[in-house]
Amino acid sequence: MQDYLTKLNYGNADMSGGLTKFWLVSSLKISPLEQVMIQERKSDAVLSWKMGYAGSGLGWFVGYVERNNNVYFFATEAEGKNLGPGKASEITLKILADKKLF
Repeated sequence: MQDYLTKLNYGNADMSGGLTKFWLVSSLKISPLEQVMIQERKSDAVLSWKMGYAGSGLGWFVGYVERNNNVYFFATEAEGKNLGPGKASEITLKILADKKLF
């Protein structure tokens, strides 16, 4: 794992937080640009995002839409006892569709 992090030049590549936790609020630090990747393309828009889940009912969905030479950023956090990791993305994608951004 350490070799891959180093070869990819992924953030600070610090695994000192332990194999199962270094990437969860621990030693690995990465920039927002390293987090967000292109996930979907349409004829007039590109959607880039990253989703996360803390396992305790806290989920997030961050990214941006590129459309008509404009960039629209978003960050959504959803927290609740019965929420799964997809709730923040569900909320965000509905808003983007309602606003006709994606």
